[in-house]
Amino acid sequence: MDVDHIARAQLLEGIEALAGARSMDAIVDVVRRYARDIAGADGITVILRDGDFCHYVAEDAVGPLWVGGIFPMGDCVSGWAMLKRETVVIPDIYLDTRVPHEVYRPTFVRSMVMTPVGAPDVTAAIGAYWAEMWTPSEATVERLETLARCAAIAFEHVRLLGMLHESNQSLEQRVDARTAELQQQIDERDRLEDTLRQMQRLEAVGQLTSGVAHDFNNLLTVILGNLEFLQRDSSHAGDPKFGRRVANMKAAAERGAKLTAQLLAFSRRQRLEAKPIDLNESVSNMQDLLRSSMGGSVQLELVLHPQLWPAMVDQTQLELVILNLAINARDAMQVGGALAIETANAVVGAPERPEEPAAGDYVVVSVADTGTGMSDAVLTRAFEPFFTTKEVGKGSGLGLAQVYGFAKQSGGGVRIETRIGEGTVVKVYLPRVVETAQAAAPVDVAAAHELVPGSKRVLVIDDDSAVREITVSLLQRMGCSVQDAGSGGAGLDLLARSDAAFDLVVLDYAMPGMNGADVARAIAKEFPTLPVLFVTGYADLTALRDIGEERIAQKPFHQPDFAAKVKRLLGVEAGGSNVVALRR
Repeated sequence: MDVDHIARAQLLEGIEALAGARSMDAIVDVVRRYARDIAGADGITVILRDGDFCHYVAEDAVGPLWVGGIFPMGDCVSGWAMLKRETVVIPDIYLDTRVPHEVYRPTFVRSMVMTPVGAPDVTAAIGAYWAEMWTPSEATVERLETLARCAAIAFEHVRLLGMLHESNQSLEQRVDARTAELQQQIDERDRLEDTLRQMQRLEAVGQLTSGVAHDFNNLLTVILGNLEFLQRDSSHAGDPKFGRRVANMKAAAERGAKLTAQLLAFSRRQRLEAKPIDLNESVSNMQDLLRSSMGGSVQLELVLHPQLWPAMVDQTQLELVILNLAINARDAMQVGGALAIETANAVVGAPERPEEPAAGDYVVVSVADTGTGMSDAVLTRAFEPFFTTKEVGKGSGLGLAQVYGFAKQSGGGVRIETRIGEGTVVKVYLPRVVETAQAAAPVDVAAAHELVPGSKRVLVIDDDSAVREITVSLLQRMGCSVQDAGSGGAGLDLLARSDAAFDLVVLDYAMPGMNGADVARAIAKEFPTLPVLFVTGYADLTALRDIGEERIAQKPFHQPDFAAKVKRLLGVEAGGSNVVALRR
């Protein structure tokens, strides 16, 4: 087989090998392995362009050449070939001024061919060298140029593969980033849906409990009213056993009234008497009560903010909330432990859970214990009414439910921070006072028991006959002349048919058909000067929010308060205008 045939065969193998090369190093290695046989030379080099320099990266020769060397493009033949984009044929290197003779003298080279690789951008060169003066044939030069063109295609292929790989990586990164963003949005949506479900569940339970509490308050009104009458009944004045029994029954009924108040607090249908208070003073005044409730084994600490903002809140309900939280904390600390009550000012952002306050300024009272803490499962249900982790008979499950309802109805919220085995902190957020409101006048209990002078006509409208009987009896004992009606329509008809004018209407709010608000609007239209006193097991906060506290009596009645409000509206005591304005 002649030399040209071998060279052509090597060229074909080299081209095939270049087609499979997937990196710069692989291309250089293929050229190094095949170029010498293709050219029939004594040695070859592979040169890569590196900016303005020529980097000799590979060689295959009978003697050492310049592998690893880096030369300026203007000082070497490879640089000239790459800059001119043409093949250089030099039969005698010592007769060509382009050759740096001092560099070539230590080598075997006497003649050479230098072929650029790449077009239009030249990225490399292939050098073929002979030990004797030699003018290679056109076929030899053509084979080298063919190898160079194929190498250029391979280099471009590798470059494009690199760009594709970078593009794929960039795309993968963008996909990962977008996936993470979408997952975050999904997680946020799931969190919001969980929050909405929790709010809907609490609202549904709140509606249920408010209805139960309303009916229970009607029952308690009848029970407590009759017990009050029995206590005043002179025929049993000398029977101590009877007196004790009545007192026990009354105490039990009052406990039921307290339980009902807790239900209404959760459902946010309890009428609150909010006013500006100094929270530090309220907490300080509770020290003795708290210490006696905690027992000697619990260490109590008060941490009061020296520049605390005033809070707008019902002080009585707030004290019940603090006491409830303190008792819960005591029960969570099996033996001893530390209880800290702290006040602070707080500016909070958007809420993350339904029980948390809206963004704004708040006064905070925190109750922290060193007890067992809550698990995530317990924390999720902590504000549900009747949910408790205590043993049967040791807790109603209404403590935190009352805290939740009270805080929300007051315009604030609650946050719980807990860790298993370390303890729990319950933070109650109360609205900051912007303007100081004028304090309401206290009830004169002694004056409330005095009889109404003269004959005052009062109309009682209530659909519950037993409650209506109690209300009528209370008013009659006060000296009033009383008539009653079992519905709003009947009451309006009685007003219209009565020959003598009435001085006051005592009106139940929650009635079928026309409720108290509807009846009051009809009364205001036909009898604009006739005062109305609402009696209710719970107050509709939308319809009655503009009605003063002196025009609302909560069931079950606290008789001195009820009597005092009746007297004010009858004009027996000073109290201003008695006309009721209802929001439509």
